[in-house]
Amino acid sequence: MKKILVVDDDPVSRDLLKEVLLKEGFEVRLAESGEAALGHLAREDFPLVLSDIRMKQKSGFDVLRELKEKERGKNRPPVVVVLMTGFGSMEGALEALREGAFDYISKPFQLADLRTLIARAGKHAEFLRQTNLAPKSAASAMGATLAQSLIGKSPKIVEVYRTIARASLTSSSVLIAGETGTGKALVARAIHENGNRKDKAFVKVAAKEDLDALEADLAAARGGTVLVEELVAFGPGEQARILRAIESADERGFDVRWIAGSRLPTGELARSGMVRGDLLDRLHIISIEIPPLRSRLEDLPELVSSFVARYSEKNGKAISHVSESAMRKLREYPWPGNIRELERVVERAVALSAGSVLEIEDFPDIAPSAAKSEVSEPQASLESVEKAHIARVLQETGFNKSKASEILGIDRATLYRKAKLYGIDLKGKG
Repeated sequence: MKKILVVDDDPVSRDLLKEVLLKEGFEVRLAESGEAALGHLAREDFPLVLSDIRMKQKSGFDVLRELKEKERGKNRPPVVVVLMTGFGSMEGALEALREGAFDYISKPFQLADLRTLIARAGKHAEFLRQTNLAPKSAASAMGATLAQSLIGKSPKIVEVYRTIARASLTSSSVLIAGETGTGKALVARAIHENGNRKDKAFVKVAAKEDLDALEADLAAARGGTVLVEELVAFGPGEQARILRAIESADERGFDVRWIAGSRLPTGELARSGMVRGDLLDRLHIISIEIPPLRSRLEDLPELVSSFVARYSEKNGKAISHVSESAMRKLREYPWPGNIRELERVVERAVALSAGSVLEIEDFPDIAPSAAKSEVSEPQASLESVEKAHIARVLQETGFNKSKASEILGIDRATLYRKAKLYGIDLKGKG
């Protein structure tokens, strides 16, 4: 029978995990603390450990570190460790892998996800035992620098952290999909800086001029990372040039890691035909889907607090927080420009506020929930709210597309696409 040690200081969580794992065919031992876990591990051999991270005295990380140290020092059979946490973060995902954990899962999790993860971990443990290998630590491949604007603990963003951590350990190409303003460039930078290429070049290709420069001096990207910021912004001829650059780097042994961004979801990108198939095949080895802000509003308070602190320091202000009423209005707003728009809105509020607490009056672009006030239905759809807000901003700016795009936190191409989608006349004729 397969054996697993479950480590958690919450008795309800321990019992639930035991019940689930027994049904999966495991022989389960329980430990109520990190100290108790190490005692079990000293007396008994476990191929698999499932441990909470935050516990009194010895944490899950402490257990993991001591376990890996003993494996190295005494040539003990390898133990596969999966860590759990109710405080998911980019730093946590990276540290878990850096310290040698097999994987990391954020509470609350779906039991189906846990079963899948434990099944994979069990197979990995069996493979290690059969081949007598010790799991390699990710420490040598992981840098300490984190992309600090990647903030949040919602399950969706924690999944992004986990994929970034995994991708950082490889040299495979990555396709990052997400709406404008979700932070695709930040994710790309995090992958680069937390891998073994962090001391090499990070080259951005956002326009034809950047592509010209890359072709003229491809060797400058040797050993580093090239980010094609928005695939669909390049026409067929330019896409062919990008593909030739990828093939040339391979042929010349330049060892370049390629990352591409797309404002379209990966599935829609493939169906749209906007990117040539052979180029997409080269770039879409690992995929990361960044959720829009409106789908992870539980992260909004932490994001707002971070931006308030950043721009208070920058502007020499002593602003402590956002009022409850203002936060409610921020939650009601659809955020079509995502994190980028949120950051700009908070920066303006901090810069212009005369008080120590940001009130709803400090957010004139969204107060008093202007987008909702123009939509009479009590259960208005996200699309109707967004349409009303875009139309209002265009009208207030005299249909100045550049200024409207800046206020909305989106680029002009996205503004044109949304205007076409919603039937908004960009010339203001009707």
